[in-house]
Amino acid sequence: MSMERKTEEVYSFNSAARTFTRTTVVTETYSGGKIDTAWAVMKTWDWSNKGARIVTFNNENHSVTMTTNNNPTSIDDTWLQRYQINQNGKKIKRINYWGDGRDLVLSK
Repeated sequence: MSMERKTEEVYSFNSAARTFTRTTVVTETYSGGKIDTAWAVMKTWDWSNKGARIVTFNNENHSVTMTTNNNPTSIDDTWLQRYQINQNGKKIKRINYWGDGRDLVLSK
């Protein structure tokens, strides 16, 4: 059996309150041998241990979508030093995200 994962994150910023919220949607699609048997078992799992607040199943393509909405998070000067947002708001760069000098760039 194999699994393909797609992750989408949406950040919303409130500059007046100096906060942001994030919605994360992860879709995992499963395929391969004995998928019908495995799928029946997988649907009984407690998917909330992955942090999901909303879980939906698609039986046609054997996928599960997990959605998490985070509460507003304060943006302080320390946060601002770690992140850069480009002028048109289409990219966010997290400086030294991996802890080894590499950055993470999220794009719209």
